[in-house]
Amino acid sequence: MLESSVYSYLSTHSGLSSLISNRIYPIVLPTPPTYPSITYQKISATDELVMGQDDGISECRIQYDCWASSYGSAKTVAAQVKKALQNYIGIMNGTTIHCIQLVNEMDSYTSNVFRTTLEFEFQYQE
Repeated sequence: MLESSVYSYLSTHSGLSSLISNRIYPIVLPTPPTYPSITYQKISATDELVMGQDDGISECRIQYDCWASSYGSAKTVAAQVKKALQNYIGIMNGTTIHCIQLVNEMDSYTSNVFRTTLEFEFQYQE
């Protein structure tokens, strides 16, 4: 599964793990949360068709929310996620990644927590 491959890759990426340890969670933060941390969720997925046939290549958009108690910390975590994923091509924990592209980035603030949201599009084969 793509999400578990990316989770394993990000949790061992040295620039990121030095900031957040293993605080990468699907969809929601634990209660109470420890910052900085990351949540992720799949926001869309499709399979590519070539001449009406499934060619084995899938596309998926995954949103990563970088949570922190300061704006600077949220941006630093987001920068490491971008460094780890942007333009990646290769084998990621058993999943063949053809391309990863950042397609959206935005910042927000709520309840004394800063968030930088990154949306990546993956083209891959499992």
